[in-house]
Amino acid sequence: MTVFALLLCCHWASVLWAKPSSLDHLRQQVEQAEQSLQTINAPQAREQLNQLQTQLSSGDTLQAHTTRSLRASGIRMEACHALAVDARVHGRLREMAKWISIIRTEAWMLRQNSDQASQSTGAYWHLLTDMAEIRRLSKDLHAGQRASIDRLERFIQEQTRYGEPFDPVAMRLVDQVRLSLLSLWDQRGMSQKVCKLVGQMRKRDPQNAALKDFNYCQLLGRTFNVKLVLADGQTWDSREKRGHPVVIYFWPGERIGSQSKGPTHHDLWQQLRTWETAGRTGGTGGGGKTGALSKASGGGGGGISRGGAEVLLVDLSHARQSGLSLPAIAWPVYRQEEGQFSLTQLLGIATLPRVAVIDAQGRIKAIGGPGIGDELDQILGN
Repeated sequence: MTVFALLLCCHWASVLWAKPSSLDHLRQQVEQAEQSLQTINAPQAREQLNQLQTQLSSGDTLQAHTTRSLRASGIRMEACHALAVDARVHGRLREMAKWISIIRTEAWMLRQNSDQASQSTGAYWHLLTDMAEIRRLSKDLHAGQRASIDRLERFIQEQTRYGEPFDPVAMRLVDQVRLSLLSLWDQRGMSQKVCKLVGQMRKRDPQNAALKDFNYCQLLGRTFNVKLVLADGQTWDSREKRGHPVVIYFWPGERIGSQSKGPTHHDLWQQLRTWETAGRTGGTGGGGKTGALSKASGGGGGGISRGGAEVLLVDLSHARQSGLSLPAIAWPVYRQEEGQFSLTQLLGIATLPRVAVIDAQGRIKAIGGPGIGDELDQILGN
């Protein structure tokens, strides 16, 4: 998954209604047209989606205060959402604003109804439009993620302020938003929050297959004991690192254009280098303590000194086959190749790039995606 999902999946609403009807046929047409937006048939797909959303807004299709009305509203908003995303991708911001406005109006009308399903569906689509605005206005990826997390958390709080929704439609919507929140928390290495929510969701549904990506929760708090032979032939023993945190960076390698490059162009790489450099140069806090974090004294006042953390890079680029090479770095490098001890299996690494954080006591503290670099201060400071 990319670090940040701009908009929640626009097919979520479609899974809520399954009985055969003319609306099912319209929904299938919306889905097919949406897929065609990515092809050379995009102009025809836009026109079809426009016609479908107009048809779905007609009195014959949209009957007030009925289940059919809720279904038709959901399918119409899905069509408008697809058109809004298409407009944003191609820089047609005025057109995007038009479709967002239609969705907001439709969502507002749903929220005026008395039944929980309509209210939750309206709130859900309001959430989607808010997420679109967050993406458009955010200065960078990290700012967008933080704003998105805040908005998703507020949605869940609002929908569960009196307990779990009793309406099945509302419950499914809340769980879909929870999954999106889990994904963002995971990307930023907020493992404590991830695992707390995963535990709550598994308590209600132990067989929830959507939670399989968070199986690493069972590893948190366990002692990390490994001895590795590094790429330069030296031995790296985790037990010798006690007293200092260790950040393990799983690098998949990548090729950009016709040149082979290491990950130095990534924000995460640069953030980790800040930690590693501070550790090598003896960066300490005000009291001379070489812990993971400490408040700096004097001078800048209240700043944070990053020191004492070691970075271990796990090279998964298979350089001999790919032709990729790492830039000159001071980090220890473990080149994991076929037949060697698998750190990825030990730490449940299923996607890349990933980062695992081991605390100063040698316990697994957090596992996350590229966004974790923005949270290292807090993770290693707790």
